[in-house]
Amino acid sequence: MTNRTPSVAHIDTIQTNTPVTAILKKHEARIALYGGLAILTAGVAFGGASAPPPETVRLSGVVRDMTSTHSDFGDSATRGHIARLAAHRLGVDGLPVFTGMGLEVRSQWYDVDGHPIAPYGDAGLVGGHFDVDVFDTASTSELYHEHQYDDKFDVTYIDVANDTRLLFRDIITAGYANPLRLEFVNTQNGGAGVFDFEAGDTVVRGQTSSGFTTTFNPDELVALKVEFYSLIALRGTNPGTSQDDMAGRDGSFSIKMWDTVTDELVYEIVAYHHIKKDVIIETNFGIPGMQGIDACGDPINDIGGAFGGASTGGVTDMSSFEQWFRDVPGVNGAMRRDVYLTRDAEGIYEYLDNEFFPIDGELYGNEGELHNQLFTYSIQARFQYNACGDQFFEFEGNDSAWVFIDDTMVIDLGGTGTGTGQYIALDRLNLVDGDSYTLRLFYAQRRPSVESIFRIRTNLQFENRQTALPGGVAYD
Repeated sequence: MTNRTPSVAHIDTIQTNTPVTAILKKHEARIALYGGLAILTAGVAFGGASAPPPETVRLSGVVRDMTSTHSDFGDSATRGHIARLAAHRLGVDGLPVFTGMGLEVRSQWYDVDGHPIAPYGDAGLVGGHFDVDVFDTASTSELYHEHQYDDKFDVTYIDVANDTRLLFRDIITAGYANPLRLEFVNTQNGGAGVFDFEAGDTVVRGQTSSGFTTTFNPDELVALKVEFYSLIALRGTNPGTSQDDMAGRDGSFSIKMWDTVTDELVYEIVAYHHIKKDVIIETNFGIPGMQGIDACGDPINDIGGAFGGASTGGVTDMSSFEQWFRDVPGVNGAMRRDVYLTRDAEGIYEYLDNEFFPIDGELYGNEGELHNQLFTYSIQARFQYNACGDQFFEFEGNDSAWVFIDDTMVIDLGGTGTGTGQYIALDRLNLVDGDSYTLRLFYAQRRPSVESIFRIRTNLQFENRQTALPGGVAYD
């Protein structure tokens, strides 16, 4: 089904038949425009009186035109659904971070009501665990060596700032006199993953393989966490074998800290990835899931799917991925663009389009094709969470798509020709009733095709204000 209204490049107002004069109350629907996303849901109160909602509202965002010469766009191959191509947390600039390696989705995950949901849990790391060594001098005084991240621990992260087993606060005590210089070492052996660092005014998220160096006051360290999202990509690790624990070997990852005054190495942590034959360890990836109850006490009895092999999903590297949703002169061209949502008989607003080509004949043009087929689209909006209000957001697209709430991924549709949509019920997200959160959606149409699916269904209530969108295009 195609439901479209001609797009426009500039938005100043939302057209309704009733002036917006009332203070909108909690648990009533709201009319909103934030970062170009506008949605109105049923039951809006104007001046104390209830007015019927409009039949059509609009959603606005930024389209970036990508040429077929871009290494990540223009390939006609259908790779299917690839999860974990994007980290489950947005970068500090509010944009997705490429993990370096994703996982094929062989069968879909579903919630208790039968909605397809984002895959979660570990891929079934074959016999994986980390040995973790901690040193307080230049690799001569080993303070700790144990299978710390063995079967009973989460094998996919190292949390230096908060995990007392890693001894950071024991070695670098409170009131340490000098700043420290931090460096990631052996980054090419660390697998596919991302790191979070926060100390004082410095907040950084990035990919492990790109490395990281900074100087910080140790008393100000809040976060230093490395999460490996594709442990199966670690080199030199084979089932049934365990390599010698030696710095720099394949499969190791190191973090070192030097005293900036004495230039002495004062803290070092080396993680060795080992393999144990015929052992599968499962861990949660960070996507909202698992069993239990939601905010309303209802059961979360998901039906698990299955991962397949590792895949980059046709993404060249982190540098190429960073061009998808940022303004890069000579690489992409950007403009604002609307889509219109229509209210159905149940009061749900939908945009259902099987031919989503919002910039035909514009920016770089159609490159000799029927449509301008290669582009990305991004939107964001603030909304208030109302516990037990059955709030949800659902999306289906042709190619790669991710949705984040409060900077955390809730929909993971990486790949090309994913063949499915996903749904998130907000009551399972551990949000605070009455608080406001930001929703961000990122979509990439990467294959040349006469079909471009773009479908949204939601009943979220968005706040009435405008803001700049991530990536460089701002609103007036």
